[in-house]
Amino acid sequence: MWLPAFNMFDHILRQLEGSQTATKLQEYMRVLLTPAYESMVNRTGRLTGAEERMMSSGKAALCATGYTPCIEEARRAWALWMSSTEPDAGIP
Repeated sequence: MWLPAFNMFDHILRQLEGSQTATKLQEYMRVLLTPAYESMVNRTGRLTGAEERMMSSGKAALCATGYTPCIEEARRAWALWMSSTEPDAGIP
């Protein structure tokens, strides 16, 4: 349900890049997506495959809007990957 919306948001943001309208769309996207993101992050137990895809796409969409928790998480993951002795281990 959300995946087509993520693709459309991404397409529209690319078309509006640098404009005031893009900033307003990013703010609106954060309002829409933050509750879904936070419910997935705070969820206990294992996510289903569909939930994992939703989480991955939601994170990408939120990072594109400048959502600070998402960007901080991405920075931590990058630093961990960069400091790993085997950074490609476990990547399918």
